[in-house]
Amino acid sequence: MKVDSIRLNRPLNEILKSRIHPYSFQVGVLTDSPHRSAGKGKKNFAGGPARTLGRKINGTLATVSKDVRNSTGVNYLTQPWKKKNDDAMKLMKNFFKLAFGENKLSHKKRVENLVQAIVRNPILRGTYGRNKKITEKIKGFNRKFIDTSQLFKGIRAKVKINAALGRGGK
Repeated sequence: MKVDSIRLNRPLNEILKSRIHPYSFQVGVLTDSPHRSAGKGKKNFAGGPARTLGRKINGTLATVSKDVRNSTGVNYLTQPWKKKNDDAMKLMKNFFKLAFGENKLSHKKRVENLVQAIVRNPILRGTYGRNKKITEKIKGFNRKFIDTSQLFKGIRAKVKINAALGRGGK
């Protein structure tokens, strides 16, 4: 019985590493901006209520993000990565298309959107539980990590490609 074989010039782990290593992901409040206090009214945001923006600036988005993670004990930036989910599987599929495929710009944007969705979607689904009773009473609704929607909108993702690391023999 004749067996066909594939011969590689370099070990497979080196080829994979050279393709994957140049990429890095960032997610969170990547562009800090002023955070405004809540106004008196309400608005509809992402399928639920949110408070309107007031005029007073009470910190920055990065500070609010840090304070919320510390006060709740929930790191909404890292928690979603601890479990296998559909968004993570879509991310891997699209990341491999980016690392090994063509049409880099569209795949890069798709990967950024998926990384962002992996962090944002659990907030929208209410995965992290309910607000405290006092917080719910102040806000007038119960959406943990969503008040005026500034923090949620400020959660962004970025894919960086380190060109100095090369393209892995292409």
